[in-house]
Amino acid sequence: EAISQASADQRAGRAGRERPGICYRLFTERDFECRRKFNDPEIRRTNLATVIMRMLDLGVGEINRFPFIDPPDKKMINDGFRLLKELEAIDSSGALTKTGKAMATLPLDARLGKMLVESAKTGAINELTIITSGLSIQDPRLRLSENQKLADKRHEKWTHKDSDFISWLKLWNDLEYTRASLSKREFSDYCKNNFLSENRLREWRSLCFQLRRSCRRLKLPFQVKRSNYKSIHMAILSGLLDQAAVLKENVEYLGTRNRTFFIFPSSILIKKPPKWIVAASLMDTKKPYLLNVAKIN
Repeated sequence: EAISQASADQRAGRAGRERPGICYRLFTERDFECRRKFNDPEIRRTNLATVIMRMLDLGVGEINRFPFIDPPDKKMINDGFRLLKELEAIDSSGALTKTGKAMATLPLDARLGKMLVESAKTGAINELTIITSGLSIQDPRLRLSENQKLADKRHEKWTHKDSDFISWLKLWNDLEYTRASLSKREFSDYCKNNFLSENRLREWRSLCFQLRRSCRRLKLPFQVKRSNYKSIHMAILSGLLDQAAVLKENVEYLGTRNRTFFIFPSSILIKKPPKWIVAASLMDTKKPYLLNVAKIN
């Protein structure tokens, strides 16, 4: 991915801090001079649904007239409103619905917030606090190139044959049980031996408990019994309606708006691709890959 001149200069500064250094750039000087001076601000690069939802909740006035330092493109604002309508967070007049108001109080992306609110109806709120908080952080399962095969082998015990989302639950349940039976130092060693980032696990746990407090404030009902596959994935689907896809051929999938996708190679579902899937995120490289995938009916 081509970086800006400012990013290239910042990276060059990593060499030569302690003593004279050399930075090699794998592109020509002419290429460098043609690149943009600075990176686009994040507000011009990401979906604005969550930003719009928070602004509506705060009552700061019309988004189109808000004096942003770097105003986003009008198309991105329209896309944000369209997604909020799909998630039933706003009504036809653009005002927040009851669901939208609940979503706005959660420290989550709009899609994940919708899943969590919906899980109160499907009876899977315990599981969705774990899954949505897990999807909000960097994956704690480390897969470094030098020990990728060994890491995959250690992570195998947490994989579910039909759903990467259930794999998050298996990982969480095992870690909570292990944490209770080990000392702090022993748990650190367990994380190292199983290629897990302890810092990311700490962040995941903190966010999960924060979400549970938010859900109690919203008076969302926590279930006593463990929920089933259907109730969990019905809640997940509510936030990912445009990220469901059907098998076209081999491992190629056809999604909404006639887009084609492939399951990411590290997913367990790559071995036996199901007919219908839903995915939490998209990684657009040489191929558009779907990450965190589950089999659905």
